[in-house]
Amino acid sequence: MSSDATAAGLAVDVVVAGICGTILGGTFLDLLCARTASRVGVLEVGRRASTGCRVATAFAALSVPAAFMALATHNAVISFVGLGVAMISLFATMAPCVIAQMESVPPDLRGLAMALTAFGQHALGDLISPGLVGQLADMTGSLAVGMWLLASWTVLGFIFGIFACFISAQRIGEATLPMLGEEQQPQQEQQQRERAQEPEHPLEQPPTQQN
Repeated sequence: MSSDATAAGLAVDVVVAGICGTILGGTFLDLLCARTASRVGVLEVGRRASTGCRVATAFAALSVPAAFMALATHNAVISFVGLGVAMISLFATMAPCVIAQMESVPPDLRGLAMALTAFGQHALGDLISPGLVGQLADMTGSLAVGMWLLASWTVLGFIFGIFACFISAQRIGEATLPMLGEEQQPQQEQQQRERAQEPEHPLEQPPTQQN
């Protein structure tokens, strides 16, 4: 494939992945949160953050085989499809990650949390990746090693996502780690229903008669 066709294909992949992936991740998170709210009656503090961790981890897991497929094949069409799926999956993690981090910190620290997240994304992402891939290309005489390194980077996102899922599940008191809105344990679900049905101002107890 010519360099012009390759550049055009990459441009289409990036544009489509950015639009579709961002919408997909946010929509999926909203649907799961609405499902949970309709089941338990109230969406507890921290539950949407926990759901965001699960959605982001699921999409991060999908990006790993897609990224490796894009590099392992010698077919241009399969490579572009794999690359597109990988980028859509990675873009789909953005909205769930933002919601998870915003609801994991106190309101007065959300600005700082966003700043630290942006700093980490750029420091470990677009700041070092061009120079690192270029250095590997100069050392090996090929871009293949650098591209495989970038594909392997998706594994780290999946691993960190698993840790985030377990930590968020423990913080909200889940005994198990249901993925993507699966049913909770019956005992915990019953407790949540009871808390949701409790009146805000319980009736006062009648005074006891004194002999």
